[in-house]
Amino acid sequence: MEYTPSTHSSKVGPGDSRTGTFSCTVTNESIFEQGVTIEVDSSDLSYSAPGKITVPANDEETFEIVVIGADRMSLDTRLVNITYEVTSVGGLPCVGCSEKELQLKVDVEPFGWPSYEMEGQELSLAYNSAGVVNFTVRNTGNAQDTLLIRIENQSGLEEF
Repeated sequence: MEYTPSTHSSKVGPGDSRTGTFSCTVTNESIFEQGVTIEVDSSDLSYSAPGKITVPANDEETFEIVVIGADRMSLDTRLVNITYEVTSVGGLPCVGCSEKELQLKVDVEPFGWPSYEMEGQELSLAYNSAGVVNFTVRNTGNAQDTLLIRIENQSGLEEF
């Protein structure tokens, strides 16, 4: 079995498709039609793949394995293990055929998703007084983020 790509990058942030598609081709070089079973172990990814295909004599059959990540899943490389075996040749059970395995990779990409909260929505200050404004900043993405916080009208506040 041949496949492309061997590694797929998957975006799992809010609004992303979270899918990756691998194209697989099974080649039959014999003069008999072959039945091939396919099993997928995709860790914590959902997937769609045929369980069995038929490959005509002296031909090839191409199919897709589609993996789907969860929304906001953690940053990591997931392994997708494929086991396949010729189970029939010319309509008869295959004797002496053995399972073969291959491994695909899905790299979950990092995404940033900061959230900001401010305690209280209004601050009233008397002349020559000071006040405190508390902000809570949360990283709800799947990796470490560096956030730059800037006050756009800082010079106006300093002159005020």
